[in-house]
Amino acid sequence: MYKHRITVFTPTYNRAHIIGNLYRSLQRQSFTDFEWLVIDDGSVDETENLFEKLKLENDPFEIRYVKKENGGKHTATNTALELANGELFFVVDSDDYCTDNALEQIDNKWEKEMLSNSNACCLLGIKTPISVGNEKLSKLMTGERAFCYRTDIVKQYRYPVFKGEKFITEATLDNQMRQAGYEYIKVDESWQIVEYKADGLTFQGISLYQGNPKGYAFWLLQTAKMNHKNKIQMMLLYNNYYHELKGQLTKEQISQNLNISKIHMNAILFIQKCKNIFKR
Repeated sequence: MYKHRITVFTPTYNRAHIIGNLYRSLQRQSFTDFEWLVIDDGSVDETENLFEKLKLENDPFEIRYVKKENGGKHTATNTALELANGELFFVVDSDDYCTDNALEQIDNKWEKEMLSNSNACCLLGIKTPISVGNEKLSKLMTGERAFCYRTDIVKQYRYPVFKGEKFITEATLDNQMRQAGYEYIKVDESWQIVEYKADGLTFQGISLYQGNPKGYAFWLLQTAKMNHKNKIQMMLLYNNYYHELKGQLTKEQISQNLNISKIHMNAILFIQKCKNIFKR
């Protein structure tokens, strides 16, 4: 039995200067049967002091603030999944904010779309980007979705955590649910206003994956399994991963990340080298 209809979950790290936008958008909601669960991933700014003050406000919703050791957004999400008290689990990043009727729309869609479909695990609303005058960022923003999960389903899953790494793509959690046969329902309603920051995860691109090679390999192998890649496609995947990471990892480390032997890795590289020679 859940205490609220919706848990609005926000992972945050050093966002005291901007998270107030999200707070004020939650104050404007017409629907109030929700909790705001904020997992602070080890901020060193004024975030903790800010929430001590916010919890003293007379808001119609509960604010739950939990600070943990820095480990990355995925570890903050794992913590939130343990603590969520809402039937629905709505993810809103700390530099985004909600449209004024977002939670009411979510509640309505929950009643119409999900209660009658036990196989539906998530509603996908629209993230509306703020124009930033940057073509590269605008392309990154296009097609972004706001995720609102059924808590009883998403609580069954977790992000994998690798020692020394602080990032893994959010797709790894959704892939687990898709592999289990759960459905995602797209909703043509804007639930979030989003502005990507230069110091945010999205802007870091491929370097973020390369800086967390075990998580990167996990996602590549997970996706390959879902897409039923054949042996030739897997050889290409191994070869590409090797060449992306060879400057920072040994061949043995790369092989371990890909769950293959060093002999297997050498054979793949030799075959690829021969192919390149014959192409000349």
